[in-house]
Amino acid sequence: MLEPVVVRAVLLSLLPGLFWLVYLRSLSRRRGIPPWLWLWALGLGWASTELTLFLSHQLNVDVLMRFPVVPLLVYFLLGVGLVEEGCKAICAFFGVSVSGLARDPLVTLQLSGAVALGFATTENIMYVQSYGEGVLVGRF
Repeated sequence: MLEPVVVRAVLLSLLPGLFWLVYLRSLSRRRGIPPWLWLWALGLGWASTELTLFLSHQLNVDVLMRFPVVPLLVYFLLGVGLVEEGCKAICAFFGVSVSGLARDPLVTLQLSGAVALGFATTENIMYVQSYGEGVLVGRF
């Protein structure tokens, strides 16, 4: 059985993502995107966090922190930003292509946003488990 603290952390981590998901759904004049496709995109967002962690480890991006000039800037731009955004883009491209809805720019935007929300929600869960619930205030 899950401890109440874990359940609360997960629920609080989902809150910002649900807020943005409702906003993304409201952009569409037609409500043609089925719920399973939203869940598919959110699941791909979770998968993109796993891909990010795997690639970061394989590429040994921590080595970038050893550069003498502005090491954190190089690390966060190349090591974190490029890998994270690339993994989200790969998963979003895959999700939109598989769904067959790539011809509709608004649906593509919405599903890509849902992939990003899946990534952010997974990241929120990890941050809450590591640093406590107060970290969500800055991540909303």
